[in-house]
Amino acid sequence: MSTRATVVFRIYSVIALIYGLLSAFSPKTLWYGLLAPPKGSSADSDLDYIFDFHSTLVHKSAGIFTCVLALFAHTARKFEPWEQAIVSKYLVLGSSTEASIFCWQVLNPDYPELTTAYWRFAVLFGCLTLALSWALLEEVPPRPKQTKIAVAAWEPLAIGQSVHFWIGFPFGVASVVWPRSLYLALKPFGIADSSTPFELFGIQCFGCCIISITNLARNIKMFSFKSQLAFAYIMLTAFIGTTMLYLAERQNLNILYTFGGIPPFATIAACYGYGIMFQPPEKKKES
Repeated sequence: MSTRATVVFRIYSVIALIYGLLSAFSPKTLWYGLLAPPKGSSADSDLDYIFDFHSTLVHKSAGIFTCVLALFAHTARKFEPWEQAIVSKYLVLGSSTEASIFCWQVLNPDYPELTTAYWRFAVLFGCLTLALSWALLEEVPPRPKQTKIAVAAWEPLAIGQSVHFWIGFPFGVASVVWPRSLYLALKPFGIADSSTPFELFGIQCFGCCIISITNLARNIKMFSFKSQLAFAYIMLTAFIGTTMLYLAERQNLNILYTFGGIPPFATIAACYGYGIMFQPPEKKKES
């Protein structure tokens, strides 16, 4: 059954994938391309003062999870209409929060020279929000009342979903609302706040992805087992990838990223891996 969400997910997955890949592999190129730079200049020479190591790392992290959302939206095209409605709701949450953050930067820029890029990103995420909201307005058949939850709370896959939500959601909210609080929490241990405005902005962008994904992890238990399994594989890939990124850069990480990045990412990846490997026998037949 083709729905509005099916159409919007196709568009969303392409746009989010392009944005995510550029952000993950070359964030300076992505931002520089939106600034209408003068001829003869380059991203490396013009943006080095903004993209320090940790700013680049957090924008790469946000890019990885934007790719995750793109991949999940692509997969969700084949979900049941009521499942698509839930996915749309939390994609709207993420994209609208992201648009709001960029709008705030347009009005109160940390770097006035980036204002052109800020408003272009704001328009991009605003358009995605409107498209997803349009999909949400469509009336679809509700979830059948007699449908049982596909995965019980004690089963391995459900444990992975719960661990993901309870680790990720508080971090996501703190990242969006008050990103500096992550550094201030370390102050009693003698750790100085070494953040830059662009790094804190990147943490907010990362937080938008985390809020969207963790809410999906919390509500995915209502979906069919196949849908849950698809989500688990995507999350496993994402958290392994992010863990490997942080491990590769571990010698340059400050204390926030060393202990606030590698352990939680590795833990969530391990929980999803456990959930995929140790499915009950009857669920393996279903998958």
